[in-house]
Amino acid sequence: MKIKISKESVVYQGPAYEDSHWGEVQFPEIVRCADGALAIKTHVADDSWKEFGKNQDVWCISRDNGESWERTDNSVVFQTGYLLPSGDRLYFPLVTGVTCKRSDVKEARIVTQKLPSDRVTKEEDGSWPYPVFMYRDIFLNANHIYDLETLPDEYAKKEWLAYRIAKGETEAVPEKVKIIHPHMSVRGVIGNGDMVMAPFSPYGRGFRFDKEGNIWLTSYTGAHLNPYNGGVDVCSASLLYKSTDNGHTFELAGYIPYIPNTTKHPNAYMCDGFSETALEFMDDGSMIVLLRATSVFLGAPEWNSMYYARSTDGGKTFSEPQEFDKCGVLPNLLKLDCGVTLAAYGRPGIYVRATTDPRGVDWEDPIELMTGEDRSSLMNNPPKRPNFHQWAGSCCNVDLKPIGPNQAILAYSDFYYPDQSGKTNKKLKTILTRIITVE
Repeated sequence: MKIKISKESVVYQGPAYEDSHWGEVQFPEIVRCADGALAIKTHVADDSWKEFGKNQDVWCISRDNGESWERTDNSVVFQTGYLLPSGDRLYFPLVTGVTCKRSDVKEARIVTQKLPSDRVTKEEDGSWPYPVFMYRDIFLNANHIYDLETLPDEYAKKEWLAYRIAKGETEAVPEKVKIIHPHMSVRGVIGNGDMVMAPFSPYGRGFRFDKEGNIWLTSYTGAHLNPYNGGVDVCSASLLYKSTDNGHTFELAGYIPYIPNTTKHPNAYMCDGFSETALEFMDDGSMIVLLRATSVFLGAPEWNSMYYARSTDGGKTFSEPQEFDKCGVLPNLLKLDCGVTLAAYGRPGIYVRATTDPRGVDWEDPIELMTGEDRSSLMNNPPKRPNFHQWAGSCCNVDLKPIGPNQAILAYSDFYYPDQSGKTNKKLKTILTRIITVE
């Protein structure tokens, strides 16, 4: 097996790193449009719950399978989505967090784990209950964790917003997708103002189909209630949902909690758990996942190992997660029609790995596309003591999609890429793509 990676192609350029903020010209997402064109969505606002989902992204389109790109308007979003075995297309947009008046929220007590006999119940007058527990994050925000079923009715809905283009139709119709998830919890965050309820939505990198044609997707919890016993877990866990009715209902079908192992990983407790999850079904009938475990705790390293796990019983149980690499945010898995499975991930750096193993167990060594070493010297005004984001020179969030039986397209950001317009000599935040070919 030989992996060839093309030179980069510029999709979109924004401001210089020094003239922007974290979140601007980052987090590219590749989608296939109903007419066969490729499109890339680029986030151009703050990395914030208040900014996601406001339809202010930049969209670019390619009609030559990723060789060239041009700007298009945001209406293209309704022509995207995953093509289901039924012929429908289903798209899950990002949504903003819901703001609640702080005066309506009961002040949380000290971090508490309630006994089963002391469960918080729904208030009869429709007011806010006490949280199940609370903690403060590295930004000193108060995080309130609620049992969803105890919240006022307008917040206690188990559903996702989706847009569906029915087979043979061209119009995207909004739909409330039902979620079946026992002991479902949600998080409200109080900073300097009102409380913002963190949005709970599917995580698109895990959207896959099993051999029966069922739809699978992934999400993650943050601090949460265990779905099997209702107990408190302060670490994030990976969630896998399955739909057997063409995406109208999704039921929790897999749960991977984070269980720290300091014998194997000394920084195990300096991690907030498993978050972004990539999913793929292998030729031997198994299911494999890659799990981000990046730290967010004060004093923790900026990155942690990424983990790998495997299920042979349809997601009911998974093998003990093992280290896949020393880093890994927003992991992607993609099984090509030629039989090769690719993995792409980053921070710091950007990497691609491949395997021909039908089990997905044995992998080739990583191919480095962007160095994990200090890149801050490439800045327009290199700092003497770069912070982590200056050091990395990219958010290192990647997306990976197939464009042929032995080809995939990879999208990523580079904060220090030369201005292609020729108007300035600056290095600009840029979205790039590269074609991966398996020979």
